[in-house]
Amino acid sequence: MTASEILERLRSQDLVPLRLPSHYRQAAVAVILRESRDGLRMLFIQRTAHPGDPWSGHMAFPGGRVDPEDESPLAAARRETMEEVGIFLEDRHYVAPVQEIQASARGSRMELIVFPFVFYWDGDSELIHAADEVAATVWVPVDLVLDQTRHTTFMNQYEDKTVQMNCIEYEGYRIWGMTYRMIQNLISAVNA
Repeated sequence: MTASEILERLRSQDLVPLRLPSHYRQAAVAVILRESRDGLRMLFIQRTAHPGDPWSGHMAFPGGRVDPEDESPLAAARRETMEEVGIFLEDRHYVAPVQEIQASARGSRMELIVFPFVFYWDGDSELIHAADEVAATVWVPVDLVLDQTRHTTFMNQYEDKTVQMNCIEYEGYRIWGMTYRMIQNLISAVNA
């Protein structure tokens, strides 16, 4: 599937907002696509390891909590992307939202809604400057992300439980958990 076909499908999707309590906190992430010499790529960050962070060391999209000064979750996704990886996302980069999800950590749902937004960025990937909270940035081929036959599983252990989890593995990085759930919503939108 070409980049223009993917973007058009995302723009034409019909989202129905989740019906979650209004007191839930909000967060937003940027799903950034860009064309490279070897095809369309998607940006992921590896979060820096911090004790007490339920997503410490995980692969994720750039993003974070919606602050009171953010006018919307979309504005928060843009602000957080600038803070975390130094990419300034303009209106012309914006493509479409993806179905939001209820956040979870260590097998438990949280009172937090995460809003993913897709952007098509035409900038230089060499200019990315990661903040201290970002251990690495990785451009993963979109063909790998969208092709579920190339996804795999691993056994995740936390507390006294061992659970088989779906994931995407790429060059030593593992994308799973909440980010993988957002990818599933992205795949559904592209294949609708």
